[in-house]
Order: sequence, then structure tokens, then C-alpha cells
Amino acid sequence: MKKKLFILLALVLCLTPVFGLVACNSDADLQCKVKYICDDSNLRGEDDYKKEYVIFSKNGYGLYHYYLEHLASGSYYYESYTLEYTIKFKYSYLDADKSTIACYYDSISYGDKHTEEKPKNGHNSWSKMFTVSKNLLMSSDGKTFINEDYLDEEIPNYKKVENKD
Repeated sequence: MKKKLFILLALVLCLTPVFGLVACNSDADLQCKVKYICDDSNLRGEDDYKKEYVIFSKNGYGLYHYYLEHLASGSYYYESYTLEYTIKFKYSYLDADKSTIACYYDSISYGDKHTEEKPKNGHNSWSKMFTVSKNLLMSSDGKTFINEDYLDEEIPNYKKVENKD
């Protein structure tokens, strides 16, 4: 009887690390500390500050960076401004499969290129939801964000700027 109990205990101790690794990687589809760059951005050849992107951290926080240069002119007007800011957000999974994330505003910082008046409440009503996969995020407003590593390694020719010589 003691031998069977010992074998059972040894089996449990051997399998515990395996199940522990599976539990730690249950959110393996979301890559932390990796930029997911918005497909609307100029994905290649631009400075990082000119891209719209999202970065998630394992601590439940993330960063959303937004950049827009606006230039418009007509017969009687000329308008030019730049928006550049980074929102720190808190995120939480909405489902057991960890396939959907809700993100909510925590704080904001403005970049050096930002020319517009800063809102009094600093975008404090900002929120986004993302459907998650390892290589892509789809935001609730329909934008696709591409994992930077996937972009460089798996689809290197996507939106690549060709040199015209």
C-alpha cells in the first residue's frame, strides 16, 4: 500500500510542472512586450513615433500609441496639425479562452510632435476591445494590428516599399 501511495505521489509531482507550464502559457496567443502595428500605419520605413501600435505587458497593463499628421487646404483655408500621444491602459480578458481583451484608460502622455490643445480630461473615456491571436489583433473599431515579429519574419513583402531606380 505504501508503495502504491509513493508511486502515486511521485506521478503527481512529475506531472505538476507540466500542468503548470500549460497554465502559464494559456494566454500564449497574446504576445507581450511585442508591438502590434496598425495596418493603417505606414508599416515599413517610418520612425516608430509615426506608427499606431499596441504593446501588452504581463502585468495587465499596456500602451496604445497614436500618431496622425493632418494637412488640408482649399481655396479659402489651410489646416495643419499633428496628434501624437500614448495611452497607458489596463486590460482584462473577457472570456475563458482569452480570445477577447477589453482595454480601459489609465493615463496619457503626449509626444513632442503633438500640436493640438490637450483635452482637459486627457482622453479618459478611451477604451478598446481586441480579438486576439498570436500574429494579429482586430480592434472593435475594425482596425487590424499586426505582430511586428510576424510582419518581419513571415510576411516580409507585405506593404514593402519598392525602390524605383
